[in-house]
Amino acid sequence: MKIAFNILPVITDYENVNLLVEAGNYGISFVWFTKDPLNIVGISVYHLSDRMLPEEVADEIEKTLKASPVFSKINASTTICYDFKESILVPALYYQSATNFSMLNLIHASENDYNIKTDVVNRHNAVNVYAIHKKIEEVLNRQFPSAIIHHSTSLQLEKIHTVDKFLYCNFSHNCIKVIMFNGSAFQLVQQFNFNTPADAAYHLLNCCKQYDFMPSEVSLMLSGMIDEKSKLHTELYRFFLNVEFEKIDELIGCHDRMKFYPAHFFSHLISLASCVS
Repeated sequence: MKIAFNILPVITDYENVNLLVEAGNYGISFVWFTKDPLNIVGISVYHLSDRMLPEEVADEIEKTLKASPVFSKINASTTICYDFKESILVPALYYQSATNFSMLNLIHASENDYNIKTDVVNRHNAVNVYAIHKKIEEVLNRQFPSAIIHHSTSLQLEKIHTVDKFLYCNFSHNCIKVIMFNGSAFQLVQQFNFNTPADAAYHLLNCCKQYDFMPSEVSLMLSGMIDEKSKLHTELYRFFLNVEFEKIDELIGCHDRMKFYPAHFFSHLISLASCVS
């Protein structure tokens, strides 16, 4: 895996610091933070190569965890947020645990090599059913045996407050995660791979078309690996008039080195940390 950011905590007492780990199709991220008030003391982000098999992803994560002693420190708490694309949201009214595997296998071809997990999303009266490849889960469970487990989407849906027509987009180096709302009701949560700015714009426009949204009426919020001066941003701005970058709450403290980068590079990870702080 390639290191995208490696802003390690400048501390020695890890027992008073909390750790959030997010693992997804893009790679793996680590956020170290203290609570009351929330203060982000370190962030590391690692990117995977494209088109890796789950077993290869597990091997890469294990190598990363073994490569630095910081990942063996004992923290006050550890939370693992999985953000792999094998996830579906089911209205609580129609949820039946016996159908979890068949639903995921139908949509995502999640075979017997996957473990099935669920989160309750109270704000939207839904259940997030998601699959984690067994080898990936084994690696992370071995390293963080006491970790609390969530899916990133479950926390994001509890956190995001929306306007009438709203697209929240988190960009990594190889994919986009899109969460679409119409007022307070979410319409879509999906991840798309992309190679060019035109690919990314196509996916967002197609989401709008499916739900009869006019791009000119949609509020588009961007987070993650997208630069304001990039071709990707320029391409999106051709179609969407209401575009803004996600901000970080002013009450949240951040490591000094993070201030050299645009806030939206880390905003989605900091938002997850705020959900579990």
